[in-house]
Amino acid sequence: MTETLALVRALLSKPLQFIHVSQAKFFQEVRRGEGVGIPRLKVIHDAMKGKMALIGLGGLLSDKVFNKALNSGYAEFIGAGKALMLNKDLGTLLKEGKGDKLSFEFDGNHPEKYAIPKFLWDMCCQNTGWLPPVKKN
Repeated sequence: MTETLALVRALLSKPLQFIHVSQAKFFQEVRRGEGVGIPRLKVIHDAMKGKMALIGLGGLLSDKVFNKALNSGYAEFIGAGKALMLNKDLGTLLKEGKGDKLSFEFDGNHPEKYAIPKFLWDMCCQNTGWLPPVKKN
């Protein structure tokens, strides 16, 4: 984290509008260096001191986790990767409190439901772990 914070501080002197931090889990904690045991995004956000916006992203796959992230204060914007690939109506479902309708894996029998290109669908079918898994019935 020491090196990450050095980079963040250097970027703060540049004419940028935001820094985007994507990680496996939104609430991952620092393992070594400055801020050990504190969520990485909090450490980065605190170091930025409001000089530009922070976009945080990482494993937000339930309405509870999304709401926790939104209310954490760790980022000005919350990104959605896998959850948006799986739920093209993600924003509406979250806004309307319909988290029970969220999908956590692709329906392998209906690739047409998803607005993703074939090459990306094929990668998902390989279940690499970094893309949402495909459930086949």
